[in-house]
Amino acid sequence: MQLFYKALSLLTVFLVACAAAGAQQITPIGIIQGSGALATSGTFTVEGIVTGVYAGLNPAGFYVQNDAAGADGDAATSDALFVVQTAPSVVVGNRVRITGAVQEIASTPSFNQAVLTGPAITVVSAGNALPAFSIISNATYSNATAEPFEGMLVEFSAPVTVTDVAALKSRGELNISPQGLVYQPTQFVDPNDDPASGTTSAGATNVAAVTAYQAANASRILLLDDGRATVNPLPIPYLDATTQTVRIGSTVGRLRGILGYGNSRWRVQPLAGADAPVVTVLRPAVPTFSAIDVKVASFNVLNYFNGDAQAAAFPRRAEPKRWWNLTASAAKSLPPSCR
Repeated sequence: MQLFYKALSLLTVFLVACAAAGAQQITPIGIIQGSGALATSGTFTVEGIVTGVYAGLNPAGFYVQNDAAGADGDAATSDALFVVQTAPSVVVGNRVRITGAVQEIASTPSFNQAVLTGPAITVVSAGNALPAFSIISNATYSNATAEPFEGMLVEFSAPVTVTDVAALKSRGELNISPQGLVYQPTQFVDPNDDPASGTTSAGATNVAAVTAYQAANASRILLLDDGRATVNPLPIPYLDATTQTVRIGSTVGRLRGILGYGNSRWRVQPLAGADAPVVTVLRPAVPTFSAIDVKVASFNVLNYFNGDAQAAAFPRRAEPKRWWNLTASAAKSLPPSCR
């Protein structure tokens, strides 16, 4: 009998040890992300809430974020990361347990964003509340301080301003600034003179100030993405519902999204429903005219080059004179009332 109990005890210890060995150790995402620029590489098991699914990104996948109970409690670390999955099998609100390889490298599929690849996914539950939005102060935002929010749900504390629309039609992207419009450095900085009250029209005595101004501009500009890698996306996103356009100076009120990173840019990936970004275009008021006859004339001076005559392929000094003569001739042909 004593031998039987001893054998039974050994069997119990063996089974408990096996269960412990087979259990997955869940690591808070903040521990993996760390407070530095790069996440810790390796195989990890994480558990969190799916906050955004982006089947149209390249690579496709979804963001997962620890809720308050699962986070590491350190404001200097991000509690989220991107899970690479070609055909995402989860939905927003799923609580998932995922085992996979974490990396943050310059090449695909990371592109300097912390990602988990080769995921083995278990859906623990569905319909969960999302983690709270982390508030980003517009006044203090800088790309240099965005790392603790990588992959997380964020909300800007005030409206952001559209600063560039060049890639909206081709890539579905808008440049935005939390601190208002940005201007060319030479709008305020004289590149030739320091102080700017100087009258030199050539030279480079103040180039450092111009460069510093440009760097300050770049530090506070990020992208509002459309959650897709599509070229020439249709419909074009973010058009104002009334004007069907977007202008520099337009605003996005209460911008909420997921702060991702890719192609060397911080970018806000959009959310759906009530949290979707809405761009408001503020056009100048129509002026009031008296009883006058207004005529408008314009000329294309895009090719009005001021050549340096240093190379045959570059327009020579004769080129501006030729364009001047063409412009003057065209102006003379206008009716007197338009001159």
